[in-house]
Amino acid sequence: MPSVSGDDVRRQPSASERAAQAAGRVAGSREDTPDLDELLHLIARKVCELLGVARASVYLRDERGDFRGQVGHGEANIDTRVKRLVAGVAGDRFTRAILASKQPVVISNVPNDPRPLRATMREWGVMSMLGIPMVLHDEVIGILFLDDGENAHVFSASAREIGSAFAELAAVAVSQAQGAARLRGSVETVIRQSHRLRRAAALDDRLNELSAEGASVRRVVDVVAELTGKPACFHDARGNRLALAAAGTGEMTPRLLDEAHRDHPAIEDALAKAEGPGAVLVDPVLDAGLVHRHLLASVRTANGLHGHLVIMETGTRLSSLDARLAQRAAQILAIEFATEQRATAAECDMRASLASDLIRGDRDADALRRRGDFLGVDLERPHVLCLIGGAGSGDRVRGASEGLADALRALNGGQPVLTTDVATGAAAIVALDPSLAVHAAVARAKAAIHEALAGIRAESGLLVALSSTVCGPGGYARAAAEAGQVLQCVERLAGEDGPWVLSAEDLGAGRLMLASASAEELERFVGDALGALLDDDESIAALLTTLQVFFECSRSIRGSSVVLDVHENTVRYRLTRIHELTGLDVAANSDDQLTAQIALRVLQLQGRRPWRFVAPQSPRTALVTEQANRVAAALV
Repeated sequence: MPSVSGDDVRRQPSASERAAQAAGRVAGSREDTPDLDELLHLIARKVCELLGVARASVYLRDERGDFRGQVGHGEANIDTRVKRLVAGVAGDRFTRAILASKQPVVISNVPNDPRPLRATMREWGVMSMLGIPMVLHDEVIGILFLDDGENAHVFSASAREIGSAFAELAAVAVSQAQGAARLRGSVETVIRQSHRLRRAAALDDRLNELSAEGASVRRVVDVVAELTGKPACFHDARGNRLALAAAGTGEMTPRLLDEAHRDHPAIEDALAKAEGPGAVLVDPVLDAGLVHRHLLASVRTANGLHGHLVIMETGTRLSSLDARLAQRAAQILAIEFATEQRATAAECDMRASLASDLIRGDRDADALRRRGDFLGVDLERPHVLCLIGGAGSGDRVRGASEGLADALRALNGGQPVLTTDVATGAAAIVALDPSLAVHAAVARAKAAIHEALAGIRAESGLLVALSSTVCGPGGYARAAAEAGQVLQCVERLAGEDGPWVLSAEDLGAGRLMLASASAEELERFVGDALGALLDDDESIAALLTTLQVFFECSRSIRGSSVVLDVHENTVRYRLTRIHELTGLDVAANSDDQLTAQIALRVLQLQGRRPWRFVAPQSPRTALVTEQANRVAAALV
């Protein structure tokens, strides 16, 4: 048997062996190259080295079945150009031939071959090209395209065989890498979802704590801004912003529901959508100057809309978790509003019950004090009972009296005002200022009620009668009777220009007669008592004015002369003339004084005389008035 010398030429590896070696190097490096993109770069480089060509690109099939460019090799920035391309589109008969045959396809003279896309070939300057399918389980999962640019390249049968063997082995590596990528993606997705679930659970816990503590609107908005890291605010149903939290974003403020933007069609549409459940995502409204997205959630109870919660997108994008948080926060606010409404209604019922029991006067005094203490009402403090009545139905009077009750609470320093329905309309028990003298405190209450009533009287026709002061839980039945008598006087006798607010102190003991007599009887009484003084003659009118001032100055000649700015003898003369004309000796006879005072009260109730006479302020009168005011202030 002939021997073989060591100089004999060693056997060259076959095409399949060379392909296996190159694929082995690809597979061996895959564990060090977990990223699919890096693996595809390695495949492109190895196939170029294996077949001796300058340029290669790798395309992979996507979920839709299209072959999209992934990576390239052979020139700078080739990846960017490759990623813009899709193989196998209409007119690309070259790719379609590769897919149909599942074998390598060669184009020796690209400019003269009708199969490839000519525009793409010209752009890339391709002279000849080899397309090799990456087949796995009889399916093409990718394509390798190789060329030498403007240089013609002869792709022999051996080269096609080597390339095909390499592509099949590379397909296995790519499939495994894609599976690993999908697995990593699944793991990352699970991790992200787990993180989101933990965060959602933490948010729910925080919001549940917020709901349990009965948080205010401001507190809820602060927590929403803290949890989202975005500015948040709350607007009531009228559009007023009640709470704002910037979440560390400086001056950035949600302006979506500002008055300047609420009428914009896009925002009106968003508000309409927000009437349903869930939070509404509002895109930027550029023509309104709103360049950020917002989340909008409405706060509603069975009684209607209470307002809207707004979150503005800053820093990170608004997410579904933010929308869920906005919805939950809106629900918490709705619960708080509903709870507050129920508590207010219950307290109103308790206040009405206490007021009713005080007026009836048939309950234990100690029990009434305890109920008052529970409602924050000190029954030992001086109070006055106000009866609210007037023309129209009882329902109308009671409805209009609600606005007056609010004014009475303001007068009461925000303290509770006991109100209840009565036959005349409504009753309110109002605390007086204990730092003032009784007369001054009642006068202050009358002035405040008159001011509050001025805004609603034109529509409601309300009249208010005040009792004398009451201290302690007893005495309200008497006070109700007093105020009732005053209200009867005002309702039966007051004309259009008559008083709206009157107290028992204003009528004095005369209210007993005024409340029981008819209007016709009182008209005759006034005519009999003061008939001669009701003439329109200027000199006679001066007598009636002097009579009124005389009583307002506690029947003081000197005080009347100061107010009228006349000599004391002039006052005496006028009182004498009144005696001559009417027979009433108001200067000396107490019965005549009572008759004249009651007659004047009727004229005042009818609006024919001012309730208080205001004299012209001469220098002398002004000085006396200033001194009197200083003395009064010192006494108070």
